[in-house]
Amino acid sequence: MGNNDDAQKEGGEEYAVEVTNFSFAYPNSYGKEVQALEDVNFKLKRGARCLLLGQNGAGKSTVLRVLAGKHLHKKEEVIVLGTAACYQTGAVSGVSYLGASGWTRSIAFAGNNVAFEADIPVKEMMLHLQEKYPERRDELYKLLDINPEWRMHMVSDGQRRRVRIMLGLLRPFNLLLLDEVTVDLDVVVRADFLAYLKRECEERGATIIYATHIFDGMDEWPTDLVLLDKGRVLRNTPYGAISSDQKYGSLYKFVEASLRELRDQARAEQNAAASEADKKGNEEKPQKIVPFADRPNCGYTPGRLAEMDL
Repeated sequence: MGNNDDAQKEGGEEYAVEVTNFSFAYPNSYGKEVQALEDVNFKLKRGARCLLLGQNGAGKSTVLRVLAGKHLHKKEEVIVLGTAACYQTGAVSGVSYLGASGWTRSIAFAGNNVAFEADIPVKEMMLHLQEKYPERRDELYKLLDINPEWRMHMVSDGQRRRVRIMLGLLRPFNLLLLDEVTVDLDVVVRADFLAYLKRECEERGATIIYATHIFDGMDEWPTDLVLLDKGRVLRNTPYGAISSDQKYGSLYKFVEASLRELRDQARAEQNAAASEADKKGNEEKPQKIVPFADRPNCGYTPGRLAEMDL
């Protein structure tokens, strides 16, 4: 518990996350650099519940991975709990990252090959943490409707997802990064899970950043919204400014209207670019790319390439 408390003390009193003028590019399979994020700026206060919004490919998952310390950055660009995310391991002792394809605990490593499909009961997975936090374990068992006697090779995909979430939340966190983790949860479990996360923020002062495309039942959940498009932050605003706007009426309608507008703009730009290319004999315009020279190792933090660090 000491590391978690230390992480809470390391940061300033006000902000859990500060991203300043951060850009990130990576080479694709053809060796061409792709601009994933460009001049990203946003801040989140401690205790915030932030929804990370954007179309597919907008850069949401990349932002979460950067905050989790999985990509290199200059020290002043990404501050998490008061410390540069990828430079000091002490900074991530209070950070949990749960992704859609991989599941990461920033501390409490138990090997990179956790047997989520092996013949092992839930009660024996990450046993040291289950024994260290018995009250939290039992609460998560009940919350996610998990039977500790389940054997992992016999459960459904949805049940396996719930076990993964439980393991990712066993140790109390100061910052939780969620990348579309509720996709397999049924309506009741998802509602209870969101209520639990809200209590974690209100009672413990934890901060949560949640990227999702599912907005049912979330009108009362967020405190902040960050809207991304093509790797840029278009909007970083308290949710109250949106919920009080009669033009939208609900979170779902706001997101739909925003993403539809962005899609229509992108289509118009593509059509205009195609027309311009035809006029110029299909000459390819040079693409502005942030230099990749200061992003060695393909921009990954050494030792954090694995999707699953449980």
